[in-house]
Amino acid sequence: MTEWDDVAVVPVAGQRFVELPASGWGAFVGYAAGIGRMVRCADVAARQTVTSVHDRTGRLVAVESRPSTPEERTGVEDDIDEYLALIGIPPRPRGFLWFLLLPDRLAEQDFWTAIFAKWHHGGQPTADWLPDLRRIVEPLYET
Repeated sequence: MTEWDDVAVVPVAGQRFVELPASGWGAFVGYAAGIGRMVRCADVAARQTVTSVHDRTGRLVAVESRPSTPEERTGVEDDIDEYLALIGIPPRPRGFLWFLLLPDRLAEQDFWTAIFAKWHHGGQPTADWLPDLRRIVEPLYET
């Protein structure tokens, strides 16, 4: 059992919650913000895989959408677990959508903008990233 197991399972997230991106970065931000600020819902929706086709000049020529396969979803979860492991964070339980409570005074775009404005790491994630992100995120929740 990990801290992730303490995240409440709810049928639907409330209005002040924003769905975290299905990526290592999204999971990392949620974890850094705090387990007590997240909820999760069973992921029962049909997911789509979107493919963009570009020509040699980079111009978008087609967008294709199709239902994701179970193997693709497993691959996404594996990638998230791998990213978290590089930072020293345990893997999340699978089969959920993850939501984070927004700070009272911030809209979703403002929340992400505030994080990116102060985030200066690049390259491969490391264990020192977690305290750095917590120092950025925590003040956003102070009133």
